[in-house]
Amino acid sequence: MGDRVSLLTRRVQRALTATAAGALLAACTRAPARPPAVQRLPAVPVLSLEHRTESLPALTRGRPAIVALWATWCTTCARELSELDRLQARVGADALVVGVAVGEPYEHVAEYLRTRRLAYAQLVDEEFKLSEALGARRVPSTWVVDRNGTVRYAGGSLDARALDALRDAIAE
Repeated sequence: MGDRVSLLTRRVQRALTATAAGALLAACTRAPARPPAVQRLPAVPVLSLEHRTESLPALTRGRPAIVALWATWCTTCARELSELDRLQARVGADALVVGVAVGEPYEHVAEYLRTRRLAYAQLVDEEFKLSEALGARRVPSTWVVDRNGTVRYAGGSLDARALDALRDAIAE
């Protein structure tokens, strides 16, 4: 009888441990994004495709925006280009979508984008100055700012949390 109770106790303990581990894993997958490294977009000069000097705070002033840092060699970034283009079409004038190619020469980025005919703003950060100021160490990297230029979200690939942050910024 004692062996049966002991066996039953071990089974219950394993089941509880498995349940607790499952709950912890589920909580981790829904964990909020890490706090942004910066509170506002830095006024670092970058180049537009028209070869003009721009800054993100000036470009996004008064409008919520999603800013996506990317590179031509990044396959995930290449897929996101069309997703971001569709997003700009959906949000229209309510928000701005901005792509920023980082660490590559302007001419290379301009040539890469020429055939893609994207409808959203594209900028070039040839020397990583913007990405360094943001604390962004990899691509893709996604940032959402509200109408006041406050960073509401900082993360990697475009995901549901970034879209939720943008929707909330538009609704305010």
